[in-house]
Amino acid sequence: MTEKGMIFTGESIRAMLEHRKTVTRRVMKIQPEGISDEVFLKNLEMIGYKSPYQVGDLLYARETWATLGGYHHEGSYQQVQPIYRATWTHDKRKWKSAMFMFKEYARIWREIVGVRPERLQEISQIDIYAEGCPLEKPSIFCDPADGYERRVQGVEWFALLWDSVNPRFPWASNPYIWRIEFKEMVR
Repeated sequence: MTEKGMIFTGESIRAMLEHRKTVTRRVMKIQPEGISDEVFLKNLEMIGYKSPYQVGDLLYARETWATLGGYHHEGSYQQVQPIYRATWTHDKRKWKSAMFMFKEYARIWREIVGVRPERLQEISQIDIYAEGCPLEKPSIFCDPADGYERRVQGVEWFALLWDSVNPRFPWASNPYIWRIEFKEMVR
């Protein structure tokens, strides 16, 4: 069992806190060309390629963060406490990248219960909701192409979210990914 940090967007963090997100997808480092999906996906282990994520691994969510405290005030020292951009609404401040978040500051931990390879566009409607797509109302996305806000749901919601965090491997390119399923855990 290995502990691994994984970066998530603010929207994904909120979905996990609301118990809506139980699946994530990560791009495979190898993106073969000129080989069929069937041959590649069936022979992954034979060619020595396996997921960096394994069933039983523990994931901690790395998110945009800052700290409160850690300074002397009238002769007393206030303990440092992390705060998180995804849920902090009190004021504007200088945020630190999720890439530099300390494991000790993680508030969300998950245990991996399933890992499998697939093509991105094979995502099912059930998995779109397991990725955190809101069921009750469409989300509003600002389309970078024209700057207009659009209400989207389902596959379009997931494709826009994917493209916003994976510009090198957009939805249209249908990359090979690892589908990672996890369950909540108390730490």
